[in-house]
Amino acid sequence: GNIIVNAALTNAVNTTLQTASGNIIFALAGNVTATGNMVTLSAVGGNVQGNAANQNDVTAQNLDITASTGIGNNVELETAVSTLTFSNTTSGNVAICNTLISGLTASGSNLGGSVSVVETTGNLNVAAAGVTATGNVLLAAPAGTVSLGGVVQASSGTLNLMGAGDITQTMALTAATLVVRQTSAIAGNISLNLANDVNFLALNNAAASGTASFRDIDDLTVSGGPAVTACGVIYAAVNGVTTNNGDVKLTTGGN
Repeated sequence: GNIIVNAALTNAVNTTLQTASGNIIFALAGNVTATGNMVTLSAVGGNVQGNAANQNDVTAQNLDITASTGIGNNVELETAVSTLTFSNTTSGNVAICNTLISGLTASGSNLGGSVSVVETTGNLNVAAAGVTATGNVLLAAPAGTVSLGGVVQASSGTLNLMGAGDITQTMALTAATLVVRQTSAIAGNISLNLANDVNFLALNNAAASGTASFRDIDDLTVSGGPAVTACGVIYAAVNGVTTNNGDVKLTTGGN
């Protein structure tokens, strides 16, 4: 059945909430705190639901979430963790808002929809295991950098990357459409120069003299991307490839 967290649960040890057939639901006053430890949320036959309260649903060092019909699907799950891993297997979206000034390292997959992971106050790093989805993927750090340390795939959808600082990669990305926004007016470069595979690209670097470079393994069309909202932040639409008086380099066909 369902597990409903309707009050503050604080533990000084690793904490697991597990249901085989129901949902894990955070009610308005519900949250789990295991500072310095691991929290595991497992709803292999259901979903994990956040709430509309302005508070963290989970505070811990590490958070692992497993579900089959969505994670924060209707209301984003709010967390304060250093490391996030997730898996959603059947349907529904994954939407997580993390708030930790020291930053977030995240990885996971969604076989049933889209993924949105936002680190609201620190840097966002994709771990070596990568992030994949059958739908769209949104990775954002509105107050920090974004680093793709694992493969990121939104093969049939749109990949949105947003940061307020450098946006870099050490592993390639795949998407039908890639939209990149570097929002800091002070500093930040976009450097995505590995064997990426996208069909359409829209990019904006707002930093004064900030550069932008992108490499694609085959054909590439410069296009646009609509405005998006994640964790209460609205990111403006992007049209074409633009910078604030910085250099741009686009490389295609492996050249």
